Amino acid sequence: MVQKNSRLYKHCCQAMQCLGASAELLSRYRNMERDDLKITTSVIDDPAAHGTRQKSLAWFWTMNLAFNAREQEKNEYLDDFYRVHWLCARAMRTRWAEEFTLLHYEMDWVVRFFQSKEDQWHDWAVASGEAGMDGHQCYAARQAHLWSMFATHADDDFRKTLLAYPPPAALHYYT
Repeated sequence: MVQKNSRLYKHCCQAMQCLGASAELLSRYRNMERDDLKITTSVIDDPAAHGTRQKSLAWFWTMNLAFNAREQEKNEYLDDFYRVHWLCARAMRTRWAEEFTLLHYEMDWVVRFFQSKEDQWHDWAVASGEAGMDGHQCYAARQAHLWSMFATHADDDFRKTLLAYPPPAALHYYT
């Protein structure tokens, strides 16, 4: 179906050239390239999929076919297409904003988890020392120190990352 309509379009463009159409009219109806006809359902199936951010509509979806008010009816069928494309782009932006917010929380959660493990091992070290189990106390103190280092390194790395890649000034989900 796509190939049939593509051939018909090319045939019509050649006919316009043979009939001496104006340069303005010919510039509106560009040559259709093979890349223009590629069907990428990934943009519709999963707009957030890796590599779909740079996808854009083919040129023929954005041209205005109407020359006057009566012919504007011809463009009404494209309105749904534009709405769907806009909604997909908006959904992708909203998903990105949500992921960005969650990422900040996850960074904080990781540091807090490491700190809680440090506190847990520290409490076990104290309890082992009070019970007179020096080996257990030493092991627990080492584990507490290890979790403390994890927390410190994670916090430092997350701060460096946020400085290197600052967040946008404002993230609005529904604008």
